[in-house]
Amino acid sequence: MIFVVIPRITSKACQRPLGTESREIKAWQFEASSEIKVASADQARLNLEKSKKSSGAWIAKDDDNNAWLQVSFPRWFTLITAVATQGKENQWVTKYKLQYWTRNLKVKYYKDPLQSGPFKVNS
Repeated sequence: MIFVVIPRITSKACQRPLGTESREIKAWQFEASSEIKVASADQARLNLEKSKKSSGAWIAKDDDNNAWLQVSFPRWFTLITAVATQGKENQWVTKYKLQYWTRNLKVKYYKDPLQSGPFKVNS
């Protein structure tokens, strides 16, 4: 599951990427239910290259049946208008649910009016 925090909504927010790929979003802003040693949560960035120290992706532990990823955005990152996911070699997510915080601090699931249930991706 991908868990996204949306502090408030403004019209300027959807004019540029949020910063996961460019590293404007720092490592400490990523959290996950679990991770393996060379595949920490902060490696859940688009187009991250594999290296000696990095798998190039976030990977949850095999026994984590309810894996989740959370990215906490600063206040000035406010409106999320798209989510991109990316797999690695033979590992990728095939479906996920998207949650967000409301202004009154309640967690809600985002519901796509065009499909029911989890988002089906990377198929």
